Amino acid sequence: MTTQPLMAVTHVVALETFLKGVGAVFRKFDDQDSGSISYGLEVAGSRWFVKAASKTTDVCSLRRAISVHQAVSHPSIVPLVHSFTTDEGLALVYPWVSGEVLYHPTRSRQGGRAAPDSPMARFRTQQLAQINIAVETLLSAHLAVEDAGYVAVDLYDGCMLYDFDQQRMMLCDLDEYRPGPFTLEADRLPGSSRYMAPEEFVRGSLIDIPLRSSTWAGHCVSSSTPATRRRSGAEPRPNWLSSRRRPHLSRRNGCRP
Repeated sequence: MTTQPLMAVTHVVALETFLKGVGAVFRKFDDQDSGSISYGLEVAGSRWFVKAASKTTDVCSLRRAISVHQAVSHPSIVPLVHSFTTDEGLALVYPWVSGEVLYHPTRSRQGGRAAPDSPMARFRTQQLAQINIAVETLLSAHLAVEDAGYVAVDLYDGCMLYDFDQQRMMLCDLDEYRPGPFTLEADRLPGSSRYMAPEEFVRGSLIDIPLRSSTWAGHCVSSSTPATRRRSGAEPRPNWLSSRRRPHLSRRNGCRP
């Protein structure tokens, strides 16, 4: 069996030149607000997502992602399959997964969640049952994160990859997840403020249980959907708000618009 060059490489000088040499680059994401550059690459009929970083802080984030994926495995977490260094930094390889992230901020464009054709606006028009399944998926993945001894950091709708055709939620971009619990030694954690719990803004607070963050994020995603607002009292409570999980929402009174 011949190993694909993409999976055998350990170091390249120029990433984009290498990628174009081993396959066809069909997408390029070079306007990311994170500063990373990513590629959609097809090699011998298989599609891959290659994410690269060159700045020291961004490379540290990708190295953190490697550690997370070594510890955590879940069917709804897009798996890391390979990594290699470049002259400028580090590159990670994931399988290309169909779908759209619910929010895709770039350096040139922010906001847009409420635009009728945006992924988040379309997600919010889904049937309540499908929204509940999606949120349950997030919680299930974060149970695996918690079992591995990690804490969710920078979890927001840009980490939520939803396939509207298959009605399937996947979790991606775990670059800021880290071992926990830990004490916050900065004024705040990285992340989107609308998805962050109150303690993530308080220096000295204990950051623990990823299920709290994922329940909070699920609440923020679903609480303003038309389907959620239409839910009558006769309908069953979603599983992700069951008595087992509700305590994780006890200190969270609402979501930022």
